[in-house]
Amino acid sequence: MGAGAFMIADYLGVAYGEVVKAAVIPAALFYLSLVIFADITAARTGLHATRREDLPDWKRSLAARGHLLIPIIALVVFIVQGWSALKTAFWCILLMLVLSWVKQETRMGFKKIVSALESGSRDNLVIAAACAVSGIIVGTDAMTGLSVKLTSYLNSLSGNNPVIALCSR
Repeated sequence: MGAGAFMIADYLGVAYGEVVKAAVIPAALFYLSLVIFADITAARTGLHATRREDLPDWKRSLAARGHLLIPIIALVVFIVQGWSALKTAFWCILLMLVLSWVKQETRMGFKKIVSALESGSRDNLVIAAACAVSGIIVGTDAMTGLSVKLTSYLNSLSGNNPVIALCSR
């Protein structure tokens, strides 16, 4: 969904934050459906919830690593304020590095920083490839006007009836 939102923002020429605002409710419904599906699947297969005493203490976890939530909150705030995705990512990465040094157990050394940057770069290759391909498709469509021609053809076939146009294959 994230990569798709970047492509939508780029294609429509609107700020990424506007796309995110428009996608909040559909995204929440999507994740709610995942939770419900996982719960139904677990019930069917006989899986049971983890016992409360086996769960980590959330207060202790929040005290130990809660400061690492700040960059996530900053990410949302920066995007809502209209910052570009690149600027937001840059400042949130720097903020994460600085905040990792607050406590001994979360401190990142040079090797961990390089490893994290390498892993993030590798993970972003898929997104970059998707964006490149979508850019080629959008560019080709803009040059040829194919989508306008196909839409006009579909409208004429359906007699300008949107219900019939949606049902046609």
